[in-house]
Amino acid sequence: NGVRDLEHSLRTAVESLIEEYLKTGKTVQKIDRELLERELGVSGDKKAGCPCKDKSAVGMARAFGVCNGVGRGMTVEATVLEDEEIVITGNVEEDTRESVQVIRTLVGTLIPIQGKGIHVHFGNLGERKCGPSAGMSTFAAVYSAYTGIPVPLDVGFTGEVTLKGFVTPVGSVKEKILAAKKAGCTRMYIPEQNYDMLEKEMRNQN
Repeated sequence: NGVRDLEHSLRTAVESLIEEYLKTGKTVQKIDRELLERELGVSGDKKAGCPCKDKSAVGMARAFGVCNGVGRGMTVEATVLEDEEIVITGNVEEDTRESVQVIRTLVGTLIPIQGKGIHVHFGNLGERKCGPSAGMSTFAAVYSAYTGIPVPLDVGFTGEVTLKGFVTPVGSVKEKILAAKKAGCTRMYIPEQNYDMLEKEMRNQN
């Protein structure tokens, strides 16, 4: 509802101010239009937070996670390497690194990758990335990089991907969907089990 959306927006803005203070020590802070547009994606730019302004891109996908109780979006980028090396950049947790290795192996079972490696970069959000919730978006970016098939950038992803290709449920899906909506996404892919739980919850509220 509107009150919940407002609470989410203010929490996101305040969290950003706290992050800036911890980085710079700047004590004079305020919530202004520029901050809200940057953090909430409420400007005229429907792809706020996404470096690519095209409708789709090869080797790029939009992920949504939750950090400190606030839904956040980031861009996952992937580029094929000529050797078998797996390069992971961005301020990520160890389980995110493991997820990239799992996904690269999985993609190799689906298409011929001819011994080529992958470089995956997780866009900066100001804090460490929220683990395997980026699994589906990482898979989309990596598969796209190897095949050359572009990924629509008005689509968001959340969900963990296993070595055998199963998508497993994650937490805080409502917050992620809200963040995706604010970032201009028209579709959001979530694990089936999360969808079933949301549908049941909505029925119980009616």
